[in-house]
Amino acid sequence: MINESEELKSLMVHSFEIPLKVHENNLDDLYPILLGHIEWMIENRMEALLSTLYRLDVLESKINAVLTPDFPLSPAQGITNLVIERQKERYQTKLKYHNTEYTKDWIELK
Repeated sequence: MINESEELKSLMVHSFEIPLKVHENNLDDLYPILLGHIEWMIENRMEALLSTLYRLDVLESKINAVLTPDFPLSPAQGITNLVIERQKERYQTKLKYHNTEYTKDWIELK
């Protein structure tokens, strides 16, 4: 089973198409890279960013909250935090249902 940082790294490579170096494996390394990419997407590809957030199942109400002028962080920081929060939720769900009687016959596709 892969760890939380590897899940985030996988998300960044596949969903956000961010090329990463092998050594960039922990959240401290990954956060500023994801933040910079989201800043760029806000400026240049907002529709693609919103589409990606929708596919990742980030709640629209949370996105709207971080985009309000009175939110204490920048929009990019808020969205980055939402993406990481959602990935952590997905990771916890995977852990909860991994190797249970319900999944013993499932085949993991790679």
